[in-house]
Amino acid sequence: MLGRVDEGQVTVEALHPRGVASARKQVFDIGDTLARETLRANGPVGIERMTGTDWVDHPAHHAMKMEVYFGAPVYVGGRTF
Repeated sequence: MLGRVDEGQVTVEALHPRGVASARKQVFDIGDTLARETLRANGPVGIERMTGTDWVDHPAHHAMKMEVYFGAPVYVGGRTF
């Protein structure tokens, strides 16, 4: 997933697999995603497993049943993705 970050929100711009078109343009509060932690780290963030760690209480784990995560900030033309 590539999400555009703007004013405390993450908007889904691209998604793989492409067949999940319904998720494009969905908007999430940045606090409910791991994008906030990735931007705070100012670099790649990898989580091998959320269950059994401090990440288990993160809103992204509860809302999306996310167990594994790898993300990195992407900057294009002054915009953050």
